[in-house]
Formats: sequence, C-alpha cells, structure tokens
Amino acid sequence: MDKAYFVARTGLAAGVPDHLRDSYLERLDKRYNGRQCEYGAWKSTMGEPLKGTLFWEYGKRLCLDAGVYNPAVVVVMANNAASLFEMMHKLVA
Repeated sequence: MDKAYFVARTGLAAGVPDHLRDSYLERLDKRYNGRQCEYGAWKSTMGEPLKGTLFWEYGKRLCLDAGVYNPAVVVVMANNAASLFEMMHKLVA
C-alpha cells in the first residue's frame, strides 16, 4: 500500500500550486497515516461484492465527508477505486 500511496501522492501533488504543496502533502500524509489501521481492517478483494471492501468503505467515506452520500455513487466510486488500485498495483509490482 505504501508504494501505491507514493504513486497517488506524487500525482496529486503535481496538481497543487507550489506555494501550497508542502502544507497539502502534510495534511494528506497525516490523513493517510491516521487511516491506516481503519483501512487495513477492510478486505481489498477486487471481485464482487464490493460492499465491505476497502474500495466500498473508502468511497462511502468520501461521499459522507462531502455530505452527498448516495449508494449509487458509492458503487461507481468503489468500482473506479478497485480499477485504480489494480492499475497502481501493476505499476509498482
């Protein structure tokens, strides 16, 4: 997961203006480190069903944090997250 996070972190940081990048990365790292135990408890299987997997729970958390929870949106996000994770895994493997 650390390798996948590094790939995602680098990509996300590229879109942040230089003068904001350090504080952005500090907040991102803090959130990532704080969620490791929680994320580690979820299954990371990429098959069906997605409910209860890392991808589902992460998508649900994003929707809840944004105040727009919708199960159909969570399904789309979980599917996209699973695809993204699979791609990152192939890149770092």
